[in-house]
Amino acid sequence: MKKALISLVIVIIIALGALKIVMKLSWPDRPAPHDADLAIERIELPPEDNAYTYFNAATNTFYWPTNATHIADYLEGKTVATRLITDILDRNTSTLASIQEGIARHKCVTPEVRGLETPTPEIRPWLNIGKVLMVKTRYHRLAGQHVQATETCILLLQFGDLLQQNPESLIQYLTGIAIRGFGLTQAQELARDPHLPLAELSRLSATLAKLSPSAPGLTRAIKTEYQMVANTIDQFHNGTYGTAELTRLVDHKPSLSIKAKRLSPYLLQPNATKETFANYYREVIANIPLPYSQMKSFDIEKAFGLNKSQARQILRPNTIGRLFYALFPLGVNKLLQNRCRADCDLAATQIIVACRQYQQERHNLPDNLEALVPAYLAAIPTDPFDGQPFRYNAAQKIIYSVGQDLQDSGGSTQVPEGAIATQPSARRWKADDAVYEIE
Repeated sequence: MKKALISLVIVIIIALGALKIVMKLSWPDRPAPHDADLAIERIELPPEDNAYTYFNAATNTFYWPTNATHIADYLEGKTVATRLITDILDRNTSTLASIQEGIARHKCVTPEVRGLETPTPEIRPWLNIGKVLMVKTRYHRLAGQHVQATETCILLLQFGDLLQQNPESLIQYLTGIAIRGFGLTQAQELARDPHLPLAELSRLSATLAKLSPSAPGLTRAIKTEYQMVANTIDQFHNGTYGTAELTRLVDHKPSLSIKAKRLSPYLLQPNATKETFANYYREVIANIPLPYSQMKSFDIEKAFGLNKSQARQILRPNTIGRLFYALFPLGVNKLLQNRCRADCDLAATQIIVACRQYQQERHNLPDNLEALVPAYLAAIPTDPFDGQPFRYNAAQKIIYSVGQDLQDSGGSTQVPEGAIATQPSARRWKADDAVYEIE
């Protein structure tokens, strides 16, 4: 019996050794992918000409209160002590001056994000600076200081727009879109203010016309995401990272460390892994400029072969390579929806401002949106969701998009039963149509 067990162990060892040799000989990696189309062209700027220099300086002087609930309350229209608001604005005078200096440079080039270890500590302060600019816009508007309110709103719009135009990471793009969204919300509130002078409406209109659509920024952000993933795969393959380092960078949980140099090509094929990412990201990029109605719905598990049983996952080639598909999930469908919402907010704000200009000069709202062209709008903006012209209801004094269900419900703000939407912006995208009030 003992001899039989020893013989069995020897047979198993020989079989495993033979399997390892077969794996190395039979499962070569693919050639390096042709990914020049996903390369990023970086602009080189002297620090004094780079808006990032000043935006970064703004974070060094930025004041954000320990308890910031009164900021959210103020922006929601709740009663907040004036001294709390003026204190925040006074303490951030130099910060906002730095933002103004940066915007005057017209180009923002942030440091390159090479991999997961590249820090982006400025993101959270930038978002909070955007909220302070929202507070400042609202404060001046409610005080009847319309010139200052408009100037601050324009600063906010330009700040977010610069960040989303030339992103070095997906998080930077999303931050820019969020900050620009803050500005669009304030621009709509300004435009609805019956006391806002026509001159300030005209300034808002001119600024809005110069803002960039979000598709080019998102396209660049997806390319930066690919470059970051490809760099990380290379760093894992050359031994810079092990599996423990990768999982720690993603979710801060330690795990068993496996170095790539110990792995058979059967288990890890870096070029094949990068090629899968490249092809997937190309499909995403092709959908970015399309109306939502024409976009493809993405199933990341199917695209990366993660919809197989666990046994098949382990036994198939490139098992460790597929780990990267799980580590770098890209919420593509949400990103594409976000792009449509961002462009919808921009188009809606342009139309609201144009309608209010028309109303101030002619003492009534237009009968239709065609009446705004070309004096107030170069063309009627299209709905990013179905590609049709934005809808307008003169009697209800609203404009609207059909939203994600792609059904024209006549400007209905009804939220389906069971849908949770506490904030006005969230409610807009839960409702039958995405409705914006003109007055």
